[in-house]
Formats: sequence, C-alpha cells, structure tokens
Amino acid sequence: PPLNLRAAKKKLIDGEPWTCNRCTRCRGCKKLDISFGSQVCPAPPTLITDDGDPLVLCSACVPLYKKDRYCPVCGHCWDDVKYQKTQRLIRWKIKKRIEERINKSRKRRKDD
Repeated sequence: PPLNLRAAKKKLIDGEPWTCNRCTRCRGCKKLDISFGSQVCPAPPTLITDDGDPLVLCSACVPLYKKDRYCPVCGHCWDDVKYQKTQRLIRWKIKKRIEERINKSRKRRKDD
C-alpha cells in the first residue's frame, strides 16, 4: 500500500533510502508498474536472492511467480506467449546457422 504523507515525511527525516512503489523496477520483467505500483512479495524458496534483497514484483508478474514461471537464478518471469516466441526465434537462429555452415562448406568444396 502507498505511504501516507506522515509516514513518507518520517522516512525522509530518518534519512532512509526510499523509492515509491511506482518508481521501483519489477524483478520479474524489469519494468515500472506506474498504474498499480510494484509490491514486495515473499521470495520463493527456489529463487536465489541476496540476503536482505526484497523481491519486488509488478501486478503482472505476481501471478506468474505463483505459477512458478520464473528463472530461479535471475528471477525473470515469462508467460507462455513470450516463451513460445522466444523458442521460435531460437529455432530460427539455429536453422540459419546450420544453413550458413552448409553453404560455407559447399563454397569451399567448389573452390577446391
């Protein structure tokens, strides 16, 4: 929940580093959630985190974390659509590399 004016003033007077939840980047997608604000969530046991490093997620990434759709090392989350697009791109790049290697070997054979 957002801080009320009194709590915000107290944080500023105490000198604690503080950023509002709308200016804090989500760990899952690295974006700002300017409409609802990011929220601190409990870190799942499978996620590797630094001690004392809070898990801040936007409203779109919270359900993905609940479904265990995140990388346990970097914390980046994904949905099925993005995952399928990425897989297609990887397959396309692999196919192109193979075609390039075949063409290079054919060219070498012609030159010999």
